[in-house]
Amino acid sequence: MSVAVAELYVDPDRRREGIGSRLLERTRRELAGRGVDRVQAMVLAANDPGAAFYRADGFEPVSTGETVIGGETYPERVYERPAEQILKDWRAIQ
Repeated sequence: MSVAVAELYVDPDRRREGIGSRLLERTRRELAGRGVDRVQAMVLAANDPGAAFYRADGFEPVSTGETVIGGETYPERVYERPAEQILKDWRAIQ
């Protein structure tokens, strides 16, 4: 089973405080405990800081696509965290 993180936002004034990392870690733990074998994250192609955030957490680019926001179409990149990393993290907290 796989799931996708479509949106994860942190107020720009609160970035670099570890909030996004803690949210993502909690999400990964919960999903691994429910048998999820991979997690995907969608990032707007122009959002280099967002892409760097997911890459730093072990996500790898797997494809590209498009998304519609407010009636406008934007290119996006899809990242995926390998299943073995999710399971390893889950076992480490048990």
